[in-house]
Amino acid sequence: MKEKRRLGRGLEALISEDFSGPELVSVPVEMIDPNPRQPRARPEDEIESLTASIGKLGVLQPVLVREVGGRYELIAGQRRWMAARAAGLARIPAMILEADDATSLELALVENLQRKNLNPLEEARAILHLSEDFGMTHEEIANAIGADRATITNKLRLLALSEPVLRLLEEGRITEGHARVLLRVDDPEEQARFAAFIVEKGLTVRETEKLLAGEVKAPRKKKEPSPEERIYESAFASLGARSARVRLGKRKIILTLEFKTRGELDGFLGRLKERAQ
Repeated sequence: MKEKRRLGRGLEALISEDFSGPELVSVPVEMIDPNPRQPRARPEDEIESLTASIGKLGVLQPVLVREVGGRYELIAGQRRWMAARAAGLARIPAMILEADDATSLELALVENLQRKNLNPLEEARAILHLSEDFGMTHEEIANAIGADRATITNKLRLLALSEPVLRLLEEGRITEGHARVLLRVDDPEEQARFAAFIVEKGLTVRETEKLLAGEVKAPRKKKEPSPEERIYESAFASLGARSARVRLGKRKIILTLEFKTRGELDGFLGRLKERAQ
């Protein structure tokens, strides 16, 4: 395999050393296409302030692009490009580099890592791209982004978490530390239950470790409604209840209905009265 560059030393050092004569030009904004390998899942987040700044001062740092099919494809700087478009700029300063798909992804990953723009899941998915799509080993990826091999392996392990836990991690409601502790739980439903409890109680990573070790009282497993209870819940929902919960006990029946507005409640009561007639 061709020897990979060590990208962790900084994007500027990489450009000056590994690319012959990167050209700084002014490129029409509409001639640039987004990078399909962009590590950030939601690059459009938080660009309002950047748009205002660019509208007033212009783009102070060039984006990195490569030529693809007579157009330009972004390598790094997607938020700057999006903000420039939103600010109504016709042209944007850009450095044109010769880069293949693997190098384009490497550079995009490095820039985002250096700017701390990626959440843990975006990092893991970008690393997975480098591994699966471009055949890089964990050690090569570690060298490329200036990390150790164990860090790469641990980040990839996050992708094995259940979907509810991944959503909480991506939304920033739990940290990467919480997620690593939850990897000790094999059952996906149990993972999700513990994660919800962590968010509800605001547990620290250390408290989460104690929770899984049995030193802290674990959350009770939510009891699923019986088939008969589901029938009643469905009936109330069909009458307009936003949500309905029925629990048929031996000594009492508990009914919980939720409505967003008084209008919804009045409509529900009206339909209930019609059914009773």
